[in-house]
Amino acid sequence: WYPADPADVEGQDRDTYFVRDFVPAWVEELLDPEVNPPYVTDAVRDVPAATDGPFPLVLFSHGFAGFRLTSTALTTHLASWGFVVIAPEYLERGLASVLGETVAAPRSDLDVADDAISTAVEASATPGGPLEGVIDGSEVFPIGHSAGGGTSLRLLQRDDVHSVIPMAA
Repeated sequence: WYPADPADVEGQDRDTYFVRDFVPAWVEELLDPEVNPPYVTDAVRDVPAATDGPFPLVLFSHGFAGFRLTSTALTTHLASWGFVVIAPEYLERGLASVLGETVAAPRSDLDVADDAISTAVEASATPGGPLEGVIDGSEVFPIGHSAGGGTSLRLLQRDDVHSVIPMAA
């Protein structure tokens, strides 16, 4: 999620997701196919980033039994206030894993967070890319809920993290 010019967002379809997309196949088979309501977010895809950046980078970490889009209301709100927000998938503690799906290559939450931060900062440094110059990667602001709050606190060991917001950590 990133800041965008309101004129570029005006009239665009809001992004949606389906919680069913984040459950294992065996759970999907148990659910009535007719029951799959969309979650409509405040985000819009594929619009240009605002040009008055670069913007501070926020890393959102979901909690146990969550998934990367769990707190979209928060992540889109932060973007509307001038932050670029990334939210990686922590598969080892995610909804599908908690429901029994095996993670092929388990990774620590800090490895996942470090990779997400590096990827975002590299995207901002890539000439011609959609996020070129959008992210100020000099400091990262981790926010996390529950287990993600614990991840946020552990990220204080990074040189580019000076404060965190752990929610119900």
